[in-house]
Amino acid sequence: MARLIRARRIVWREVALTLLFAIIAFALGGGAVYAYNFAHAHTADSVIGKTPNFVGYGDWANLWRFPYMALAEPFSREPLAVWVPWRQEFWFWPRYELFFSGFGPLFTILVCAIPYCLYKFRVDNRERGVFCTASLIAAFLIMPLQFRPIGFFGGLPRFIAFVIPAVIACSLAPIVAQLRNPRPLLIALALYFSYEAFQCGYRDRFSPWIYAKQAAAEAGTTRWIWISRWRAGNYLERFAGPNDVVAIDCDFDTWIYPAMGERHSRRLEFIPHDTLQIPQDAQWVMVDRTWNLVWRSPAMTDLSKAFEAMFAGYPTEEDTRVIRKLWNDPQWQLVYYRPRLNQAVFRRRNG
Repeated sequence: MARLIRARRIVWREVALTLLFAIIAFALGGGAVYAYNFAHAHTADSVIGKTPNFVGYGDWANLWRFPYMALAEPFSREPLAVWVPWRQEFWFWPRYELFFSGFGPLFTILVCAIPYCLYKFRVDNRERGVFCTASLIAAFLIMPLQFRPIGFFGGLPRFIAFVIPAVIACSLAPIVAQLRNPRPLLIALALYFSYEAFQCGYRDRFSPWIYAKQAAAEAGTTRWIWISRWRAGNYLERFAGPNDVVAIDCDFDTWIYPAMGERHSRRLEFIPHDTLQIPQDAQWVMVDRTWNLVWRSPAMTDLSKAFEAMFAGYPTEEDTRVIRKLWNDPQWQLVYYRPRLNQAVFRRRNG
């Protein structure tokens, strides 16, 4: 860009297109929600995320914190965490996880190779320049998203996956273009992809290979989830009828999908927090409120505390009020209860 400015070869239409593409990528990557919240915020606290809201905007330290951790994660010797050198501690960032993301070791190597490739293979490719510049702008706009606890930005790679072709365009693509016979490199890349795909399938934390084998060996449809089997929805899924009505007391991170049934045929009604009114035709009441036990625990200030503070919190009065309301209600029978995890299922008594 600086070279083009000095040579006075800047085409302002291309600059405008670059900015437009960056804005579109930022919006589609999730930024539109935060821009909307910012525009409609009533107080400064609701903008920066100091209220009970899960996320906000304005963690500018993520502009250097997140790139380091995302690039270091594939090489971490600990599959559940990344070493943070400026804190001298591990931060929770599990690999092969649904809610945390990573780009793999090759991506880190290619990022490190970009300066050399741009210097060695200098090509005046305006299309590449527009796309890569726009991708970089959009990525840096997304990175300051404010997650609490601090360090809970392990899911950001899936928000900025559009940077992958930009990195390849500035590193791998010019290398392949200079090779007389690129076939050996392409074979090596295919083998690398096969290895990574196998690792993801074999070690996936939600549906690992051992779970797939057990599900294949079971007669009929598998109706249980590998991870967090203690969730109330898992019990409900096994025992509720396909067309039953379920009232749910939920919070952020409540697992409602198992409660829908195999064919999503159950009707789900969410219990209002102000009235606790349960529909008259509801046959089941499900309580799944764990967020305060895990991620809102006072001890969970950042993800270095995840290994000791996870599930160290306690449910609030609001978390348990439906359970307390139905506990001695003769119309309801408690059929599943995990008090430490604040999971419960009640069934309406017949008659």
